[in-house]
Amino acid sequence: MTEFDQFQVPPLLLRELYKENLVALKDHHQESPGLAEWKDYARGQAVNGLLVLVNYPAEKVIGSEDLTYLANILHACKRAVDESLVLNTAGFPAGWYSSWIPESAPRYVWMIGIEPAQISLPARFPAFQVQLLGDITYMWSPPLSQLKEKEPKTKLWNALKQMFRIA
Repeated sequence: MTEFDQFQVPPLLLRELYKENLVALKDHHQESPGLAEWKDYARGQAVNGLLVLVNYPAEKVIGSEDLTYLANILHACKRAVDESLVLNTAGFPAGWYSSWIPESAPRYVWMIGIEPAQISLPARFPAFQVQLLGDITYMWSPPLSQLKEKEPKTKLWNALKQMFRIA
């Protein structure tokens, strides 16, 4: 087996390559979360262009302790948590992001405890690496509970400074 035989195209990129069906036997259009549904899993609003994706399977929205910690981090970045959209993706169906993201149009996406493959991004990159894809700047980090130690906190701060162009 050669390297070319193992080549895989991410679903988001594949969708862009084949915008129309060649043969449509059934309509397999996957529904993205409706407005009423996703707002139940969200806090804040994307006024400042920041979408924060979290993964809390046991909760509907981010807990108050983690929200306070996140608010402190964003405050250091001169951003308000209420002006950012914090979305718990735990209950969302696979592939929701690629159909939902054009509706929200964020400039920045910070994935907390979510790796790029989990939302079908067409690129793989390590934690704390700022990645520009199209018009959106992405960065992912471990869950907030792991960001309280000195080393991950320092890596996060350096990544956020780069992401938001903080001097």
